[in-house]
Amino acid sequence: MLWRTERWSRKAHRIIGLSCVGFLLFMVITGLLWANARFTYWDKGYKERVGRIAPAPPLTSAQVSLDDLFNQLNHEAVASDRTIEEVILRQDFGRLLYEVRLSGQPAPSAILIDALTNERLSPLSTDAGMIARQYIKADSQITEVTMEQYVPHNTTINLEAIRINFGEPGPATIILDRHTGKILEDESTWRQVHFLVKQFHQLNFFGFNKTLLNIPGLAIFIMSLSGLWLWRLQVVREQRARQKALHSEYQDPRTTSQS
Repeated sequence: MLWRTERWSRKAHRIIGLSCVGFLLFMVITGLLWANARFTYWDKGYKERVGRIAPAPPLTSAQVSLDDLFNQLNHEAVASDRTIEEVILRQDFGRLLYEVRLSGQPAPSAILIDALTNERLSPLSTDAGMIARQYIKADSQITEVTMEQYVPHNTTINLEAIRINFGEPGPATIILDRHTGKILEDESTWRQVHFLVKQFHQLNFFGFNKTLLNIPGLAIFIMSLSGLWLWRLQVVREQRARQKALHSEYQDPRTTSQS
């Protein structure tokens, strides 16, 4: 019975092990590429502002009061099912802005208003090119501007975005949140390769969100258990062999007469 169990265990262990070799090699390669991206192909300055934009007015120069801001939002910008969660005064692309963050559904989740002129800027359109130009080094011309629904990496949130493509001498693609002006993605060929490598490593396909890793993970877990079982069988076999040898030694008459 023990011999039969060991035979089937070794067979299952070998089959599972051979089937996992390709997967383990694939995970090692993609893992090494992912871990060493910044030393090999990942460009520096990712999502950092590198372009020169005129300095924004100081925070103390805001002309629109919070009372005026709330009155405008309550009458025009905020629907009845939305509430104001937070108001942030910030400087960006040479302007002084109020970023009004909202709760509730549907989008937008934020509204940009010029703190000097009380002009509502979101959803972004003409200002998007100036915002995106902050993230490119070369003085490239805008070749295309498109609106889209975009899901940032490592999230499942679908955002309204605006994609700005730049041509020569420094081709680039910048994706911005249409309502906050925040950068969502700074695309390049090598960055797309990197995120594809990351997706491969996590088996993040077809909307499974990494759950496909359970399949090879379960196989490796079973292989580990079968390996431990085979090790246990080997220990039992060695113990029986020692006991048999010891028993034979006591039964040998020559050993008894020498004693």
